[in-house]
Amino acid sequence: MGQEIHSIDFTPEAFEEYRRRLRTETELLVAWEHQGRLRSAPFRLGFELEGWLVDEAGEPAARNAEFLAELADPQVVPELARFNFEINDDPLPFTPGMFDCMHASLQARWARCEEAVRAFNAAKVVSAATVAVGANSPFFLQRRLWEETRIPLFEQAVAVGGSDYSRRVTFGIRYAHESLLEPFIANLERYPVLLPDLMDEPPEHLAHLRLHNGTIWRWNRPLVGFDEQGRPHYRIEHRVVAAGTSVADLVADTAFFAGLVHALITEIPPPETRLSFALARENFYRAARHGLAARVRWLEDGEGPLDRLVVERLLPLARDGLHAVGLDDEEIARWLGIVEARVRSGITGSAWQRHWIDAHGPDWPGLVMAYAERQATGRPVHEWPP
Repeated sequence: MGQEIHSIDFTPEAFEEYRRRLRTETELLVAWEHQGRLRSAPFRLGFELEGWLVDEAGEPAARNAEFLAELADPQVVPELARFNFEINDDPLPFTPGMFDCMHASLQARWARCEEAVRAFNAAKVVSAATVAVGANSPFFLQRRLWEETRIPLFEQAVAVGGSDYSRRVTFGIRYAHESLLEPFIANLERYPVLLPDLMDEPPEHLAHLRLHNGTIWRWNRPLVGFDEQGRPHYRIEHRVVAAGTSVADLVADTAFFAGLVHALITEIPPPETRLSFALARENFYRAARHGLAARVRWLEDGEGPLDRLVVERLLPLARDGLHAVGLDDEEIARWLGIVEARVRSGITGSAWQRHWIDAHGPDWPGLVMAYAERQATGRPVHEWPP
């Protein structure tokens, strides 16, 4: 979520002190890992949904301070721009009935440290499928670009660092090998401090480590959190999926991702040993660019169309994963059925927007208002009228 920074003017001494605190907190995290303190969290999913304020004409409304003050909900917080806000949900146990309790989802987080490396790698393996199924940003500056233009746009907008080893927005350079400590050590060694905001917090809160990690936008980002008893645990933030078209679509996308990851972390041999990282990365960018029409590789299979892969292989795998945690057939069918219908029809959020512009011409505020009207019905995007 967005975090308010206390200053925008930093001295060389502040950078130096921040680096010292960052090293101290990273060393503390390493010690906790070696002591086994990050190995007790159960499976849980938490959610964030980023929103935009628009006026009656469909233009951005830079009034989030007024909106948040009027709403007065601690779970709704500011985000990057003055027309952004973010809705947060408390993490829920991954148990039967949980998807029926969800109201919104942007970023799905996985929390089980015994299998954190497997879950982190599985999230990367499935990223091509989730970015295509949830594609929702086909335009930028009135130009038709990628099916999920948010991916290259954000990577280029925050292009600090000249190599894959230091890019701030990245799919990554490899799978995790032994521990989710690896990205945090990379943060310390490879990424310069951007915001040396010195906080009056004890090292055990890892405040500086967590802020620094928040300035490195991996599409699958490891996080360190604390439970109600103050015990540390790892989480995985799956930032691949766009803010969705409807509440139903958002929950369906989350069920698809959660089922896939849960199924893959139990597979022997692990999927990351059967699909090279280079291919997982190539699949991801192909899917972001071409959506469901992308041609991708899946484990030992040859190259094929992504839409067929989702219907024939990935949806059954996601069903198996959800069954394994005890969800009943009705709940699974309700949410994965939305994904299947979307894929079979080819109507993702991006496809619907393209079709609307083809039918109505380049009326961009009109597109925003038509989108908002259909979103308000709660119907999944494949059922939206053009």
